[in-house]
Amino acid sequence: MPPTTARTRGRVGTSADLRTMRSRADSAAKPLSSRRCIGGTGALLLILFAALSCSRGSDVGSRVRRLEIEATATSIVDGLDAALTVTAIERDGDRRDVSALVDWSSSAPAIASVVALPDGSRRARGLAAGSATLTARHLPTGVTTTVEITVTPAELVAVELTPTAASIAAGTSQPFVATGTYSDGSTADLTEQVTWSSSDAGVATVSNAPGVRGEASSHGTGTTTIGAIDPASGASAATSLVVTAASRPSAMPAAARAPPPASHSAPPPSPPPSRGAASPARRD
Repeated sequence: MPPTTARTRGRVGTSADLRTMRSRADSAAKPLSSRRCIGGTGALLLILFAALSCSRGSDVGSRVRRLEIEATATSIVDGLDAALTVTAIERDGDRRDVSALVDWSSSAPAIASVVALPDGSRRARGLAAGSATLTARHLPTGVTTTVEITVTPAELVAVELTPTAASIAAGTSQPFVATGTYSDGSTADLTEQVTWSSSDAGVATVSNAPGVRGEASSHGTGTTTIGAIDPASGASAATSLVVTAASRPSAMPAAARAPPPASHSAPPPSPPPSRGAASPARRD
């Protein structure tokens, strides 16, 4: 008996071919195994997660359009600070404080630099007279912006007088010294630079003559205020001076006085013997 044939899409095949085709169709109709299903789903999830992460990262960068720096002062005195705040301007117009996400650099670190305070804030500090450009770089996106800082010479911020609360006797003098402290922390002797004064000239006066400036001369008992002011900055200081009565040595009591030394005069000489007087008899 001849083998059974089947016609499929214009091709004549044997019964063996028909059985093979049916087997393949059955296999295609069966569901995937659980192992294949889990593996395929895990791979798909990983791909979706990576795509989402990339999308979020690029979205953060794309949202920041520019940065703005706000400084409390762009001209600062040597030794003083100015607060710095960095704001991110996003593409939709929103503004966010990103000061904690910024890295700073200076074009002239010896003139001005950025210092971190314990509370986490950042401040521009003047270190020497001149100018420097401070650059802020947003760490998540790399967006940068700059601010120009000008540093002026140090200013006198305080004056101190020494000694303090001095006390002298009437008729004597007391020199005073004026020391100035500047904004950069340095100090200088301003004794010859400041103008001296006394609140009570009847008690004491202070000289403003070159070479003896700051020397107080007492004239009477009492208390006066010694002052000094720097004409250029207006910085001043004051202290007190007490003038007491001059002490005099007290008279010593008569009982305590030493008696005068005793006189030690020589006895008068004996008179010479008279002439013609008999000599004492000589005994044999």
